[in-house]
Amino acid sequence: MDGPESQRIETVEVEPLETTPLEGPARFERRPARRLPLLGILIALWVIVYALDVWGRDFWTENEARYALGARSVLRGEWVVPRIAGPIRADKPPLFFWYVAAFSAPLGGVSEWSVRLANLTVAFLALGALYFFGWLHGTRWLGLLAAVMTATTYEFWQQSTRPGVDMLLTALLAVAWVALYILLTRGFSWWRWSVLWGALGLAFLTKGPLAFILVGLSAFAFVLWQFGWPEGGRRLLALRPVPGVAIACTPFVLWALLVLLFEGFRPLWDTVIRQNVIRFVDAFDHEKGWYYYLYELPIATLPWSLLLPLVVLDWKRTWRERTEDEKRPLAFALSIVATTVLFLSFSSSKRDYYLLPILPWFALVLGASLWHYVCETAPARKVAPEECGDWAFVARLRALRLGQAVLAVFGATVLGMVIYSGIVSHLLESRKSYRPMAKAIDETVSPGERLVFIDDRNLQLYFYLQSPFDLADDTPEGLAALRAIVDEGQGVNMVIDAGDLKFLSALRRPLYYEKTITAHDGDQFFVVTDVARPGLQRLTFGS
Repeated sequence: MDGPESQRIETVEVEPLETTPLEGPARFERRPARRLPLLGILIALWVIVYALDVWGRDFWTENEARYALGARSVLRGEWVVPRIAGPIRADKPPLFFWYVAAFSAPLGGVSEWSVRLANLTVAFLALGALYFFGWLHGTRWLGLLAAVMTATTYEFWQQSTRPGVDMLLTALLAVAWVALYILLTRGFSWWRWSVLWGALGLAFLTKGPLAFILVGLSAFAFVLWQFGWPEGGRRLLALRPVPGVAIACTPFVLWALLVLLFEGFRPLWDTVIRQNVIRFVDAFDHEKGWYYYLYELPIATLPWSLLLPLVVLDWKRTWRERTEDEKRPLAFALSIVATTVLFLSFSSSKRDYYLLPILPWFALVLGASLWHYVCETAPARKVAPEECGDWAFVARLRALRLGQAVLAVFGATVLGMVIYSGIVSHLLESRKSYRPMAKAIDETVSPGERLVFIDDRNLQLYFYLQSPFDLADDTPEGLAALRAIVDEGQGVNMVIDAGDLKFLSALRRPLYYEKTITAHDGDQFFVVTDVARPGLQRLTFGS
């Protein structure tokens, strides 16, 4: 047959071939799109690995207990200047104490896991800000890579599960730096301006004026490097710094006025002058050489600081070929790292975790070079950013020897975190916990009696005590306070280091030995009472 009838027959033959759902190749080609998003997998892995060190472990370090005790005092109503224990007051601005208290209150009160979970939450905020910055750079996969590298550095992992003001400071500075970059490179908007100065105001209420100094130095260095003068100066003035600083300082000023009204000037002296100016100029603890951070930064960012030779080689070969849009985010990150290390090196007091705010930006520099090598330098065909993300980036890593080493290091690092958090830390618990010592002391205190610690400031121990207690030091003023407590006649139990026992002879009261308690570090403490219970031996003090 010919004509329309023949055409109809041909159409009937072709249609089943085009619409059949059983065609094999098409189904198999769509299957890779059904893979789980890499971002979701990494977030779940981060939550699981980090959460292993949140539950089931007591406070081992003084800082952990310090912020937990301060948050407890906030919930008791002492929120202007949180009380750590007895006369010991907070020597940092109060925002972190307020935050931990507010976070813990709906969870049943301040506990080890609530304090650590609060700290972990702000760590996630810092990683989220870094991811967003990478997305601004043109590819969110660079931000994801930098966030993964940050989360698996030793110092960031350690500080994420050890509560302290520095992680909250890191998160707030990360938000402020992202807002600053957008303002300097993409123009002014009130929303961006509000985020910048709002984050700086909260950072000021977290750890004092350091936030203004670090952001100011990095902004100045960045605009001079990228825009020169006077264009850089015009961009800085576009930040509207005068009203911005005024608004950012308002929360701290209001808090300072409350401190002056209710507590006097002494807490402000400790918080602002002693902990910032005096510590910077003439360290009263943790004094180290000017070069300390030059070797500490590579140590703190292990294992990824091993990629530093790749960064140097990559920048040497490709920096001039890159566009300004490609250079600018890296210049911003490098400005943050360089100015912060330089400023902190002038301080006479140095700690490894003071570097915490710049770890995300250092990881961004490392990650950018790794991404550039994998996606643009090593392959035979240069690919667009959107073609080198998610599982495609992982596939390219697996095809390179360097990439295979990176994946192996990542796997080993995560495995090490799991082993330590899930196994080793729990094996060490019996050797590190102060809970048994606190229980032994509580057992010596009868109802209605007083408990006094003499010249001992073991904050981990204080957190686990059930009995109310007072503190006295081995000074004439401390002796007078202790004598006043003894004269009340309620019965006093005194905990004192074995080496300071002779101090009690100045009380000129009959005292009796109750028990010796040995801490897990080997230090011995005597528990002494002024109550003559049956079977107790009276203390005698030799000449």
